[in-house]
Amino acid sequence: MQKTKSIRKPGVNITTKRMFIMLIITSIPILIFFAVYQNNPESQFLEYIYNTSIGLPVLHSSNNPLLSSVMSAYCKTAPFWGLVFFIISINKLPLKNGVSVSIALKGTLLFTLLYLPLMYMFLLHSTEMTQARKLARLMSQNDYFLTISFLIIYAGCYLFTAYYLVMLAAVCKALNNKEK
Repeated sequence: MQKTKSIRKPGVNITTKRMFIMLIITSIPILIFFAVYQNNPESQFLEYIYNTSIGLPVLHSSNNPLLSSVMSAYCKTAPFWGLVFFIISINKLPLKNGVSVSIALKGTLLFTLLYLPLMYMFLLHSTEMTQARKLARLMSQNDYFLTISFLIIYAGCYLFTAYYLVMLAAVCKALNNKEK
């Protein structure tokens, strides 16, 4: 039998691992909020965050307004952490040379059409989860489902932001290569 070599670039795997490690580390506050709430539902710490976030658009559940508002407020930091990852990793990102500028622009435009509405819906729009559709209503039924839903929202916003910034960098690199 013939052995085949892996064609993977080593930089891609390391960068992906770093992105997911940062995602896990930056998701820990959501779990801390959940643990604090489970131990003390009238926590001054959570009340402070809740009072600080009044006026922000939030996804909230009338079943648990304190926990849902605090977690929703923290989810708004996901694009910031995606930007931090991008800034830290920009020099280590293996962007392909020779990518067609038109393909890169089309891909970025299509991803923008997906990215912006998702970010608006999850970060800039207020919604009562208990009055929403079936899935959102199910996710707001208890604290465990609520925590899982906010972890998923946070992870999605973080990953989409990180990938969007990488796509913008790839377009810039393609434009720079075209000019030379």
